Amino acid sequence: DQGERYLDLYGGHAVISIGHGNQQYGQAIAEQAADLTFYSNSVINPLQHELATKLGELSGYEDYNLFLVNSGAEAIENAGTLLIEAGTGTGKSLAYLTPIVASGARAVVATATIALQTQLVEHDIPQVVDGLGKSLKVSILKGRRNYLCLQHLAELNRADRQEQLVLVGGRNHDVGIAAIKKWAETTTEGDREELDPAPPPDVWSAVSVAADECPGASRCPEGERCFSERARMAAHEAD
Repeated sequence: DQGERYLDLYGGHAVISIGHGNQQYGQAIAEQAADLTFYSNSVINPLQHELATKLGELSGYEDYNLFLVNSGAEAIENAGTLLIEAGTGTGKSLAYLTPIVASGARAVVATATIALQTQLVEHDIPQVVDGLGKSLKVSILKGRRNYLCLQHLAELNRADRQEQLVLVGGRNHDVGIAAIKKWAETTTEGDREELDPAPPPDVWSAVSVAADECPGASRCPEGERCFSERARMAAHEAD
């Protein structure tokens, strides 16, 4: 299922980075991909590592990251699929970002964590863009629950004291609610990560919405100002 999900997302062709310890995803994707190039330097896959090393030597690339970059470029050029499975800090991100940026191809990079999203946007992508002398419009898109729901906030504001307690799980969260109300007056992105300290889970649950609970922008009174929809539009316009 994971293999089909990733390949469907990328139209059957993708450059996908799999972290160390997530080999099951790599295997699932490999079983679904007909034109798959596989590279691994995982210490628990010595045979695969030896194979990649030999391929690198045969290709004339003693620097294995350079080998990965060229493999990524070939996958993009041939509309193929490249699967990289390696440990943390081994340069996977730079290895797949470099050929993507160099090719000018439009790309979606899906990450398992928000922390990795931040690392890519604040460090890795600027490093590659600057190194190649390119310009790039980048956007972060998170799950809907990560954005403030203005409609739910309005409902919380209209609720009486008893109703508010029910919405926030029966606890007194006056301080947390007040902080969100004040932040909502100035935020332009509505991203929960902007709040420091982070709001209590019960409070954030009351002012955000899950994808399966959202009626959609066209049927929501706050649809035109929806932060989640704005983020999706920004992602649609990004490179």
